Amino acid sequence: MAPGSYRDYLEEIRRSADLAAIVGETVKLRRAGNALVGLCPFHQEKTPSFRVSPEKGVFHCFGCQAGGDVFTYMAELHGISFAEAAELLGERYGIARPRTTGREDDHSGRRRKRILEALSLAHSFFADRLKAPEGARAREYLERRGYDASAIGRYGLGWAPAEWDRLLRHLSGHGLSGDEMAEAGLVLPRRSGGGFYDRFRGRLTFPIRDTAGRVVSFGGRALGDDEPKYLNGPESPVYDKSRTLFRLSEVAQEVR
Repeated sequence: MAPGSYRDYLEEIRRSADLAAIVGETVKLRRAGNALVGLCPFHQEKTPSFRVSPEKGVFHCFGCQAGGDVFTYMAELHGISFAEAAELLGERYGIARPRTTGREDDHSGRRRKRILEALSLAHSFFADRLKAPEGARAREYLERRGYDASAIGRYGLGWAPAEWDRLLRHLSGHGLSGDEMAEAGLVLPRRSGGGFYDRFRGRLTFPIRDTAGRVVSFGGRALGDDEPKYLNGPESPVYDKSRTLFRLSEVAQEVR
């Protein structure tokens, strides 16, 4: 794509995108006159109330009132921003985003990337700790509830060591700052003396993912009588609880 405005970029994506084909990847659609209908991907229903107009390139659900164009659909489906939806679609259709001089946009993108990197590294760290000798108690807990190695891997379960700063030190070794970890919801600031400490300590951990499969936060379950029994990560630039909390609930229900 030749250099141009961001609006031109969006318009080219809109002309290239096949909304019906994109929706059809996750929703079984059937023809109904000039429209396509199916079960809404944004709420549970038994009678199809979700309609796609291939001619107009828009969708609407008469049940939950979700609606919009291909950008709206991708943003809602993946729990991402409009700009991120445009980027996903641009990559899908081979449309390059025009260069921008907007320092704020560049900073925001780098910030989100660092947060996601911290969460991904934390996920690997927790998973490794569950496999290590220090995770024996958590493994026994899971085994009593019928979890084998396959199920543990499928749910991405892990173990957060009881020390105050194990994860902090691990991520610091990967070049992440305390402020970046705090923004990811992984550490908390100390009340006195400065510095940070791990949010999740001595807990079974399970990742919260967005619909793109990226880890955006964690939930933690105490194995003993520690309170609270369940500890959830805070909202962040990559985690909107209203969009992704149901994924936490599914996993949390499994490890009760």
